Amino acid sequence: MINEEYLENSEYISYGDFTEEQFYTLAVETIKKLNWEISIIDEDGLTTTSINSKSDESEFCIVLGDENVELNSIANKSEQTNFDNIEQFKTVFYQLKATFSKEEIEEKQQQLYEQIGEKDTDANSPIEDENNGHWWDFFIPVKDYFFTPIIININICLFILMLLFGVKLLNPYNEDLIKWGANYAPYTINGQWWRIVTSNYIHIGIWHLLVNMYVLLIFGSILEAILGSKKLIIVYLISGFFGSLGTLYFLPWTVSAGASGAIFGTIGAYIALATTKLFDKKAKKEVLPTLILYVIISIIPDSETNIYAHAGGLFTGLIIGYFYAYILLHIESEKKENLILIGLVSTFISLGILLFQNAPNPSKYYDEQIKIFREQEEKALNVPDLETAKSQLYINYLQDTSIYYWNKNIQLLNQLDTNKLPKWIIGDNNLLKEYCNYRITEFQFIILNTKEETSIYNDSINWYGKKIDSILNLYNN
Repeated sequence: MINEEYLENSEYISYGDFTEEQFYTLAVETIKKLNWEISIIDEDGLTTTSINSKSDESEFCIVLGDENVELNSIANKSEQTNFDNIEQFKTVFYQLKATFSKEEIEEKQQQLYEQIGEKDTDANSPIEDENNGHWWDFFIPVKDYFFTPIIININICLFILMLLFGVKLLNPYNEDLIKWGANYAPYTINGQWWRIVTSNYIHIGIWHLLVNMYVLLIFGSILEAILGSKKLIIVYLISGFFGSLGTLYFLPWTVSAGASGAIFGTIGAYIALATTKLFDKKAKKEVLPTLILYVIISIIPDSETNIYAHAGGLFTGLIIGYFYAYILLHIESEKKENLILIGLVSTFISLGILLFQNAPNPSKYYDEQIKIFREQEEKALNVPDLETAKSQLYINYLQDTSIYYWNKNIQLLNQLDTNKLPKWIIGDNNLLKEYCNYRITEFQFIILNTKEETSIYNDSINWYGKKIDSILNLYNN
């Protein structure tokens, strides 16, 4: 029975993503970090004394249960600050959880079990020899490293499948990438919405795949160890989606593929966690400069990098990461955590659908302009019947209508060229401009023949006619 001069404060928390042994090991490290004195330690829990108090009888106990952990603080009534002990413990505990690697926990756990006489850690070790030194372990899902290898395996298997069906190893053709699900606005926006997802698993050559999978292996495994598989899945998938949206908005004529947007989402989430109380000052100094430098290098514009997919994934990951930090620091109830995650996912899905529905449709605008081109071409070619070819009406029509619309079409094509079109469309436009100029010259020779009532320009007219046919064949093919 507790002495009336003391007050007891208890709280139950779940093991979360930890095993009992992992939690116990990190709890001991937390006590050391707080400079609390451990008076009793065994396989069932531990007790500390002299916690921020002048009284040696103040206690903080950790009792390991089957499903939950009991945190129990007993403090002198006159020392109200001792009731903050549970909150202090939780804050430091989650900070260490975010910074300790599996190898560090395993090492400290072995030392701890030696201390309490539990040397046989093989059966109940927090790290059950998941990584035995073989290279293929990187591809095998295990506890706390489950989602990351699955995503790596999906990307690699899809790439191998593409190679088996004839896609080039180093520089795949855009047509092949589109066939396999790459993001291309004229298709994605006009009915093939699924490309905004599938493009995250298609890669543009072997080097693109290897670099992305290496970065995913590093940051995915770290973040999964900190957050668990469920939270990593959420940030990865949503960041990939918004990275694809960035491409639709800013590079609508680009064939885009790769996991970069999703991977940058994991980096953004890691940066967000590292800027909160989950990381102490020392950890922040070790982690943040490297992360920020990597991000800066990765978003420097160049011809080979889709910085808009990187940026879209990064900022999405940052936002989600701060929500995760709030959950880790302030939410203990699993039910409340799940409600927050459901709200977070629902919000991002709704926002993503809204942005997708309002994304610019470059092919629609281009098609509308080409339709105008065809209408003006028809008017230019709709000359009077040959029976009136020697009349002034015929000459006037060629001068005032046909040549006028050919010039209008050249102006239209010049205006289209200012809309950041892809090279192949610019090439088509140049062919159409050449076609219009040849038509103008052809009609000018026809006018001269008609005015002078001669046929001396027939050879020139026939030559331009052949050039026009050649251009139209090239364009149509």
